[in-house]
Amino acid sequence: MRELNKALAELLGIEVIEQMGYYMYRNADGRLEHIPDCAGDGNGMLWLDGKMRERGYCVNVEYLPPVYCAEYWKLDTDGDGMELVAAEHHEKETVARALAVHRALTGKEWTG
Repeated sequence: MRELNKALAELLGIEVIEQMGYYMYRNADGRLEHIPDCAGDGNGMLWLDGKMRERGYCVNVEYLPPVYCAEYWKLDTDGDGMELVAAEHHEKETVARALAVHRALTGKEWTG
């Protein structure tokens, strides 16, 4: 999932710096931080959701045993409703959300 996390950061316009085998970025204070593990833990997932909200997306997640369905929605072109931009399913919620973000930003399925 490291490669997915790196790809998501790059899609969000973050300059990824590889240092000693880790993917890093410079935060607002200019300090190096690890790219959040968007597909692996809750804090990274929430960071990713925040970045998507900044871009006008909203997320809907449902548990449909045995998988989670993550959907990203955005205002439609008319501005009078929401349109489904991406949906992905996975047995782990964080992975479903990360995959849905990749599809929302690229229009393509993650194949890494």
